[in-house]
Amino acid sequence: MTDELPPPPDPASRQDADAKPGTAAEASLDRLNRFWYVKLPARIDPWLPGTADALHDGVWTADITPVGALLPVAGFVVGFFAHPVFPGVTNVWSESLLFILVAVGISILSRTAGIMLLLGYIVGDLLFGPDFFVFAGTFQRLAKVYGGKLVSYLLLAIPTVFSPLMARKWTVQLARRIPGIDPTRTALRAGIYAAGCGVLAWFWAQGTIVLIRPLFVWVDQSPTVEAVSQVQTRGTTIILTTVIAAIARVFLDEFFVPKSGSVTVVNALRAEREETDERQGEFWDKVPQPATIVGTAGLVTLLLGGTYTSWVDAAIVAAAALALGALRIGLIPGLPKAYRDQVERIPSMFRFLAAFFVGLIVSQTIVGQMFESGSLRPVMIGAIVTFVLFYALFPSQQRSVTPAADSVAPQMAPPPSPNPAAANP
Repeated sequence: MTDELPPPPDPASRQDADAKPGTAAEASLDRLNRFWYVKLPARIDPWLPGTADALHDGVWTADITPVGALLPVAGFVVGFFAHPVFPGVTNVWSESLLFILVAVGISILSRTAGIMLLLGYIVGDLLFGPDFFVFAGTFQRLAKVYGGKLVSYLLLAIPTVFSPLMARKWTVQLARRIPGIDPTRTALRAGIYAAGCGVLAWFWAQGTIVLIRPLFVWVDQSPTVEAVSQVQTRGTTIILTTVIAAIARVFLDEFFVPKSGSVTVVNALRAEREETDERQGEFWDKVPQPATIVGTAGLVTLLLGGTYTSWVDAAIVAAAALALGALRIGLIPGLPKAYRDQVERIPSMFRFLAAFFVGLIVSQTIVGQMFESGSLRPVMIGAIVTFVLFYALFPSQQRSVTPAADSVAPQMAPPPSPNPAAANP
């Protein structure tokens, strides 16, 4: 299960570390560290194993007193007060460039803090955002309000949770495949990780331009200029921030923690996490695979809601997602095993980029031929083509559970990157 986990600490040294006397404040910080990086991940292991590993990611900061214990709290506070504090956040987080930069930066440095920022934003948006705690009205009205909010939360989850996980996996894979170079070299890993985070940030920014629309159009409003202009026109700033944060994270991991003089704190927490992760994915092992396919198809259909012109479009996307999900787990005969074995020898980063760039080219071609209609349906078609390409390049279902120290994510794809011109039909 491990890729680069450090060796567990000597039991004697661990007992000595635990036995050291300290003040009440130090004891409180120790309890907070264990809560964030051991107890909380263990609690959600059965239901959200990937998120549990991501919560453990910030354990490297536990050697920097009191950063490790308080950084997740700070992340929650930042997200919670996004509406009243950050300039421009009136309807949604994408209206503030400052909030976007803080969110992507803190999430790369500590995915624990990134998840708490996302959670804080959700709670704060329900309290301070538009249509907060709307209970009056028809079921259709409530579904539109909270469906649009859910789409905005999923889009924020991509840079705060999924993108750093995926980039870390690419880093581990590629560093081992470059011949003649030590895969543990810090500069090599920093370069790969920064490149992966930067590319994913670009894809995410392009996709958000269109995919944020349901928050507005589902309640019969037009998207504000601010909701799309930050990701549409300030993409370079977002990518640069992402790259800097990624490089900083790798070098901090490599150099700062060993020099802090209390490495046993991190190693002890990692060892304790290893002892509590035996229930990872336990819930999903009991869920019938058809049910997981239906749930995934529902999320995909919801996330692409900004590209629909009618319910027919939603039905087409749902049908395509269901069919590809059934193919991927073998409910429907799919690609031959020989092909799957060959394609999976290609590093996942290259397959991911190939699927996205080909899908983008197809989408732009269709947009060029059909955009005069003023419809976003070409973007939806491009998204379906991208999903088909992902199935062709990632044909086997991967439900492996991976170590938090490497934060290796399962094969998940953020939303497809539509033509930016489609944001203003």
